[in-house]
Amino acid sequence: MTNISIINEKIKTAALKSGRNFSDITLLAASKTRTVDEIVQAARSGVKVFGENYVQEFLQKFEALEKYKEIIWHIIGRLQKNKVKYIIGKVDLIHSVDDLELAKVIQKHSAAKNVVSNVLIEVNLAEEKTKGGI
Repeated sequence: MTNISIINEKIKTAALKSGRNFSDITLLAASKTRTVDEIVQAARSGVKVFGENYVQEFLQKFEALEKYKEIIWHIIGRLQKNKVKYIIGKVDLIHSVDDLELAKVIQKHSAAKNVVSNVLIEVNLAEEKTKGGI
């Protein structure tokens, strides 16, 4: 049994225990510091969603792997406003929208490219000054 099979079995078991469907759960492989060859190997093993922390690293991998249409990309790290224009239309989900200005920049660049950008809003419920989030 491969590592990905073991992980998927654990996800299925956890989903069953919590009353959720396995098909509703997305396995995301954080590919920060991984090589293009390692990402290809993971994709061939069944991983389809990869998350990158840094835009520059993401762009290099995106370009090298553009022919692999089954790969879905997420930005999982803190996103700087000046880097947004480089990822719009290339990523399926931005995980770390932590302020209104960033959301506005994403909207502006998405509208300019006529695409819908999916985002997750980071919320600072505890209102801790040292933590990010709206």
